[in-house]
Amino acid sequence: MSLLDLKNVQRNSLPLVFIVTLIFSFSFMLFFTQSTFAAFPGGNGLIAFSSDRDGGPSEIYVMNPDGSGATRLTFNGQEDGRPAWSADGSKIVFVRGDENDWEIWSMNADGSNQKQLTNNDDDDDWPAWSPDGSKIVYQKFTVPPDHWDIWVMNADGSGQRLLYDSGHDDEMPVWSPDGSKIALTQYDSTSNSDQIWVINADGSNPMQVTSPPDNTNDFNPDWSPDGSKIVFGRPGQSSNEIWVVDADGGNPTRITSGETHFVPAWSPDGSQIVFVHDSFDEQTYLEIYTMNADGSNKKQLTSNLTPDDTPDWQPINIAPVGGVTSPINKLVLLAPYLALVGLIIALTTVIIKKRN
Repeated sequence: MSLLDLKNVQRNSLPLVFIVTLIFSFSFMLFFTQSTFAAFPGGNGLIAFSSDRDGGPSEIYVMNPDGSGATRLTFNGQEDGRPAWSADGSKIVFVRGDENDWEIWSMNADGSNQKQLTNNDDDDDWPAWSPDGSKIVYQKFTVPPDHWDIWVMNADGSGQRLLYDSGHDDEMPVWSPDGSKIALTQYDSTSNSDQIWVINADGSNPMQVTSPPDNTNDFNPDWSPDGSKIVFGRPGQSSNEIWVVDADGGNPTRITSGETHFVPAWSPDGSQIVFVHDSFDEQTYLEIYTMNADGSNKKQLTSNLTPDDTPDWQPINIAPVGGVTSPINKLVLLAPYLALVGLIIALTTVIIKKRN
């Protein structure tokens, strides 16, 4: 190769280095930004729930998705309930208290490192994590104004502040998978009903999602892993049923019928819903079931003469985002490999250039 040809190779390699660097940067940014969005979706891990099956007050338990391996996590003289998994599946936030006061606690997934996060004269209830694990949203009953409002705090309990107050009861908040929205129930005095509403994560831009009949309460909203739908409970003429609605309020659909179904929660892969069932049979009380996301294939997981309640499904990071292998999800999965290949090509090009 002549000296002129070598100089041309070096000159022509500069655009290649630039292009490869762009590919590497894009892959790097895609990987890290999408992995944040993918916090709540994932594989189906353990199901956390509350129960007083051991004869004392209600405690927090976990079990496998098929109902096996039930393990008790809390042991104390007060009621523990309403467990909610963090987005990475490593922690559980829950409430502890009695008829006089409810406070919010957190613990590791195995029940260790229990920490009290709130400590005041007001009732603090229904906690839920933000997708990045930095904050917890919850409801607080304050006197005055004698109703429930939505509050938010840091994951360690600091920075407690009012987030949203409609002037009526605002309850059961839950963060959307991308962290931009919070779904909740809001009381409407005109219709004497609780409705599902969605607000921005900063408490702004409230939007009504459901319009139940007068004197009917929609409750227990939970986002689908891809953020496109909300599942919730609604009383019927003789029973509570589970409904699914688009996040913008479209296509409300009842997916159960007969008996009583409530407290629904999506599985992290989006294929199933876990819920509480009451058949009003003297041999059973509140039991935990799963079903497909369309309401089919109901399976009983627990069977006790004491109530099992408020289930929530642990996300584990083994599945594509939202449980669906879409083009974006494929890019997310391939991004770290593309980044590595791009880095190797870029470094190799630079080394060859320096040697020449």
